Amino acid sequence: MFNKFRKQNWIVIFILSVLLLTSIALTINFALKISDNLEKTLVENENRVLEIYSDYLKHYFQDINDNIYFLSNLESLKIYSDSNLKNINSEADLNYFITEFLKFNNKYQKISILDLNGQEKITVSDRKNSELQDFEPEKKIFNDNLLNNIFSLNKNETFTQLVNLKINNNKSGEYSFLPVLIVVKPIYNSTDHKTGVFLFEMNLQTMIRNLHENIIIQFDDKNILTQNKEGIFKVEKSDYNFKGLNGILDISDSLKIHYCKIEYFPDKMLTVGIIHSHTMLNKIIKSLFLSLYSIISILIIAFILYIFIIFKRFKNILDSNKAIISSLAKLAEFRDEITGRHLDKTSEYTKILALELRKNKKFKKILTLEFIEDLSIAVRLHDIGKVGIKDSILLKNGPLTEDEYNQMKEHVHIGEDIINGIIKETNINLLFFSIGKNVIKYHHEKYDGSGYPFKIKGNEIPIEARIFALADAYDAIRSKRPYKEPLDHNIAIERIKADASKHFDPDIIEAFLKCADKFLKVSNS
Repeated sequence: MFNKFRKQNWIVIFILSVLLLTSIALTINFALKISDNLEKTLVENENRVLEIYSDYLKHYFQDINDNIYFLSNLESLKIYSDSNLKNINSEADLNYFITEFLKFNNKYQKISILDLNGQEKITVSDRKNSELQDFEPEKKIFNDNLLNNIFSLNKNETFTQLVNLKINNNKSGEYSFLPVLIVVKPIYNSTDHKTGVFLFEMNLQTMIRNLHENIIIQFDDKNILTQNKEGIFKVEKSDYNFKGLNGILDISDSLKIHYCKIEYFPDKMLTVGIIHSHTMLNKIIKSLFLSLYSIISILIIAFILYIFIIFKRFKNILDSNKAIISSLAKLAEFRDEITGRHLDKTSEYTKILALELRKNKKFKKILTLEFIEDLSIAVRLHDIGKVGIKDSILLKNGPLTEDEYNQMKEHVHIGEDIINGIIKETNINLLFFSIGKNVIKYHHEKYDGSGYPFKIKGNEIPIEARIFALADAYDAIRSKRPYKEPLDHNIAIERIKADASKHFDPDIIEAFLKCADKFLKVSNS
């Protein structure tokens, strides 16, 4: 019975556990979906921003390409190139034309034509911007390596390099930096001989003013244009390795770069990227999961408290039921004036014997642990029917007459009626009551059919009654009664063995002999 109660509580706890875990899983899944959707939304927004800036840069550099193409195909430049950069009239025309060109194109801070010795033949600077007045000498830009790259260009090649120019601030004596992109195109004469180079110094401030603060631009020479905390752009060496035409580069656990590559000059690529930390997203996710963990913690604590209360109540009910059953069973024992621990001992003997018999494959299926637990408690009710026997018969000090003995036999039917009454009143028909009723009805039956009240034999007698019959007999032999003294353990064994296939089931006797030492320990306790 009590195992069944335990099982029912465990079923309830299991269902609640499943519901709790399902709720937690659904909550976590919901939180993860929110997190994924937020991140997906941010990524989509960044991709749209990246697409806008990529288009902006494509148009920006397309305009530069068009300008360079236009200047490289001026008629005066062809004449100047054919004269090996010596025609003074063509030089004057070019100087004038480039000056006028710079007035309407603020992307360029300086345009020069150099001969093959690196000497500037024509140099026109943008003087509208006062910041450009105090540049350090351009020789800082043109080192030997740069010059070698410039003059080794083929006809259709373009050389580019991103550099910092230092601006001297006369008022404060401090320096600031200006990002400049150097673009070089070779100049060829009409006979396809190189005569010099066109050099464009492009002030990238006109480009980066329209860029978001998290935008980076990395050129193919591994120089990268970044913006510091003060919003000032600066050229730095980059160790970012952007693979493919687009993607996401992880910088750290919290920083990533969404990027794509565009062709800004023929056969030259630059990477435009957005650095993002998703700080707000991380805060939202952190708050979300903190709230989630708090809810889960509260649920788990509440669940543990619920289990504690359930088991405490169950233990109280279990203890109360045991006490009620024991008290009810002892009513008959008190009237019968049987002393000692008869109920306790027969209960322990029954449990020991049933556990040993369970090892026999023939009985393992029926003798479950729940069955044995219920049996060990139910056997306490075996003589409950004696409450209905007259004191003159029950307490008689001497042998009973045949009529009195027949009346005494009625205690099994009285006990059965008591159990049936309990089942009817409570509308509860548990395995415990079924086991108890069988023990009450059949514990005086004998294996050979000579018992009472039904004179059934062998396996017709329920297994619980057959087990208890041996346990009851052993206790009767070993206990002191008004009409006898207690007998030795070995005598009890011999008497039980002698009744094999008569009073007792041989299989049960075999099991008893294997656990007889345990019977002795209980008997002596």
